[in-house]
Amino acid sequence: MNEHSFIKSIHTNVSRDVFVWKILDKYQGGVPDTFYSGPSGYLFIEYKYESKLPKKPTTKIKIALTELQRTWLSRAQSHRHLAYIVLGSPAGVYITDDITEKELTKQILEQNNINTPLWSELSKLPSSDSPDAKFSAKHFDKFRPFDAVFLKPQEDGSSIDIFKVTNEESNSNAIKACSNPNRGFIYEEYIEGKEFTVTIVDDECFPPIEIISKNEFYDYDAKYLSDKTILKEAKLNRNELIEINKIATDAFKALNCDGWARVDLIQGSDGKFYVIEINTVPGMTDHSCVPKSGSFLGLSYNEVVKKIIDASF
Repeated sequence: MNEHSFIKSIHTNVSRDVFVWKILDKYQGGVPDTFYSGPSGYLFIEYKYESKLPKKPTTKIKIALTELQRTWLSRAQSHRHLAYIVLGSPAGVYITDDITEKELTKQILEQNNINTPLWSELSKLPSSDSPDAKFSAKHFDKFRPFDAVFLKPQEDGSSIDIFKVTNEESNSNAIKACSNPNRGFIYEEYIEGKEFTVTIVDDECFPPIEIISKNEFYDYDAKYLSDKTILKEAKLNRNELIEINKIATDAFKALNCDGWARVDLIQGSDGKFYVIEINTVPGMTDHSCVPKSGSFLGLSYNEVVKKIIDASF
């Protein structure tokens, strides 16, 4: 399969209610591949296809965009148009709008009194041997006493460049291992407990999933490569189910999400649910949580995709 056949396979499953316009720009270039218009709105999509994705969890997926394509997508988003990049591969589909920012998400959650782990912002990572990389730095003060924190990039997905830090040595090693240290990061409180995720499509909560990873945490390998990760329907009592769906829905609305999203949470030893983050364009591979959650409703992969498309227009 190539980019052309990948786009064609997508369009064969698009509803008849959606107008599809394949854009052919022979002049300046940079305009996205396709424009879609449906009963509830419209969006632009730039398609890409990679025959092979990187296996290492620390390897960032590099989507080959020209400068004109980046400029066009950025301007479209700045004018509040929906504009996405869809990367196809034999392993599945990766969708991004390139605007994930964890610091802003945390601020909005806190402003709306939604439980989320403590956090501290870094404009960029220090060098691994600088004084700022030591555990006595101001960024760790709010976490004391603690067993661990997570180091996460502000803008990225798929758990790339996320590290569990427990002491000065592991902090220094994490900084060394980052594939791209010249960007914003956050330190986030480590809360020991069960990991859950709630898929929301068209304001409907799919059955919550409990994530059981054989890795230290639910990292890139556990999400996309490992066959040992367990995604099972969460066994929650009635009050817990009401609470997890409410906090997921509250977060979805507070961040002005639309159409669909996946809300990742952890249940601490205090029994409370904490929102880790919200994925507005979550993964859709055969290892991914969204299609798995849909299967608990008796939905096939294609039926889940159709629900997402219908909710987006």
